[in-house]
Amino acid sequence: MSIDQIDRNLFRAALGNPRPGWYLLGQPMVESWFRFWPWVLAFGVVSALIVWYIGGWWFNLRVRWSGDKLINRREGRLVYTFAGAVQTLPSVLYVIASTFLYESYYDAVMSDEVWSSVLLIFPLWSVGTNYRGVRARFDVRAWPARFWFIILPILVLALLIGLVGIALNLLARATTTVA
Repeated sequence: MSIDQIDRNLFRAALGNPRPGWYLLGQPMVESWFRFWPWVLAFGVVSALIVWYIGGWWFNLRVRWSGDKLINRREGRLVYTFAGAVQTLPSVLYVIASTFLYESYYDAVMSDEVWSSVLLIFPLWSVGTNYRGVRARFDVRAWPARFWFIILPILVLALLIGLVGIALNLLARATTTVA
């Protein structure tokens, strides 16, 4: 979640609409791995706590709406965390590999490489992992679980991918008009 936040702010700045203080704090951070990693690790811990409590709460609520009224909340959070790891770990491994391939996080993000597009499959894979975990560990009804753990997440992913596509299109237009 912390790297996602950095990416959002990085693209906002690239589009000419940076958050206040970006050039003072954010830009130096993405220009050096030595400043990037402590920031990511510190805020990654904070993000993990938020995801554990709020994301776990939302996950458990969807399990209840899918039919399991006697859910073990800790077990729900563990299933949610495992499915989230399916999505997160490949991205973290990508950034670790980028540490050795690029001078800075900024250079990695702005590079013209294609292999990072493989990471787009993992959020979808995580949706499947969520659903399979819910069906295996909890006493839920099939159709409500499909709605809450497959249909709704895929709709949200499609919306997010569309928004990212729009942002990348705007970024491409902004860089071609500057050049």
